Amino acid sequence: MAFFELPNLYFQGLGISFLRHIERCLCLLYVVDMSNDDAFSNLQALKYELDQYKPGLSKRVSGVVANKMDMSSSHENLPSFIKAMNTFDGGNFND
Repeated sequence: MAFFELPNLYFQGLGISFLRHIERCLCLLYVVDMSNDDAFSNLQALKYELDQYKPGLSKRVSGVVANKMDMSSSHENLPSFIKAMNTFDGGNFND
């Protein structure tokens, strides 16, 4: 089993050329900063960048970790994030 930690490429400006080694990963785990009011858009931007590197890469088996849940803003943002995941990604996400 191989694990790779990829920084938030879209917002760090590292670009898609940094993604070469992700092709060995069978599943992806997105760690999303829930304190950000636009957390779902950030997730979508990451998926877009993966697909720019290799079409379909963002469709691999994946999970989402809600990060910074110790902050009150994260608790406020979580319901809208879950709703967006269910609406746009066709998932079945619960609290």
